[in-house]
Amino acid sequence: MKARPCQAARKDREKEKDFQWTSSQTDVGCLKTNQQGGREMARQVGLEIWGDLGCFTRPDHGKAERMTAPIITPSAARGVSESVYYKPTEFRFQIDKIYILNPVNYIALRRNEVKEKGAYGRPIDPTVSELGPKGRTQRQSICLWKPRYKIVATINPYDGRSPDPLYEQFRSRAESGQCFQRPCMGCREFVAFFEWSDPEVVPVAKEEINMDCGLLLYDVFDLRVRSDKKVAVSPSFFHAKIVKNLLEVPPYESKLVMKVNE
Repeated sequence: MKARPCQAARKDREKEKDFQWTSSQTDVGCLKTNQQGGREMARQVGLEIWGDLGCFTRPDHGKAERMTAPIITPSAARGVSESVYYKPTEFRFQIDKIYILNPVNYIALRRNEVKEKGAYGRPIDPTVSELGPKGRTQRQSICLWKPRYKIVATINPYDGRSPDPLYEQFRSRAESGQCFQRPCMGCREFVAFFEWSDPEVVPVAKEEINMDCGLLLYDVFDLRVRSDKKVAVSPSFFHAKIVKNLLEVPPYESKLVMKVNE
């Protein structure tokens, strides 16, 4: 026997009481959680990424020389995911887990870097610069050699949208190798390759890694503000611990994430 319309509406209202928005004051109020902590209105995706070189510069080592963190940062992992599929007005990625699949090996490089941004029709002159006599400079860099990771992220849609079509679109693009811009391992010249990976499957690593990374950069923007709007830089950090090749990333709203501007 089918429920009457008024009964169905009453059931929907009762069901709605069992949920609460994660935020009522910011645009991040797109993820519903029940009282038991289970997530609704969200879908997880997985990407396996790798490359020859990677450099995720530590901000505490200054700008004179680049020193990489021992693992990809959540900010860089979000950038790789957004390179595959990105709709800033509809959803954002929340990085949940990062698996380290290759051993952590370092390599020292010296590279030519430019001091200013180029513009269309105005290439950078390597001999003259507004900031000095030369438009380029040489920097010593400590980079990662042959990094490989698996990223597990959650699609958090805005305005109560269903995550299912976003999930299917992301998976279709990842499986076919489509991206609207080439993902990279921290620096644009360090190209990253990627493929779809089931977020529920735990990958097999070459060796077990346990490491306390200390404070690691979480993101450089406030993720509670929609990314289609112009937002100010707002760095955040968290204490990163790798246990059996797995780095658990707390939600941005968590108290474990230290926000500089708060």
